[in-house]
Amino acid sequence: MWRLIALASATIPALNLHSNLDQLEEPATRHHHRHEEIYLAIICVVCLLSYLLAVALFVGVDLLAVAGRGWLAWYGFALVCGRILSWQLAWVLPAIVGCLLIFVGGGGQNGYAWWEFTIQPISHAPTLILSVAAAATGILAFSYTPWILRSTVSFARNGR
Repeated sequence: MWRLIALASATIPALNLHSNLDQLEEPATRHHHRHEEIYLAIICVVCLLSYLLAVALFVGVDLLAVAGRGWLAWYGFALVCGRILSWQLAWVLPAIVGCLLIFVGGGGQNGYAWWEFTIQPISHAPTLILSVAAAATGILAFSYTPWILRSTVSFARNGR
């Protein structure tokens, strides 16, 4: 159950980026995007700390590092999905990955799959790499504003 709470807690910051004025915010200046970055950072820290506090109190301190690593991956998935689909639908990719982890990720006689980042011990390097890569990809996706995306595509097509 605590793994699903991590999914929800990490998706909240991306869901809060939704606005009814999406079309007007697309051509927004760097100043507006800087405010979004600060807002995202603050709400991200609040959600992460509240989640880790709940894990420490109700699950145990021994799983704190594993829970934090899982939260990082969920956060990355939510940011990627929010940038691709819209901030209102930022929960879709984490929900799909969550279903895959629950139904395919393990629980058999051999334990959990190597890519099951929410339950492997903290010393398990592949899941640490996966979590950090997911978070980095999410942050990179967030930094690609619609204006940057258009100019990147235009540069790739025209060479200028």
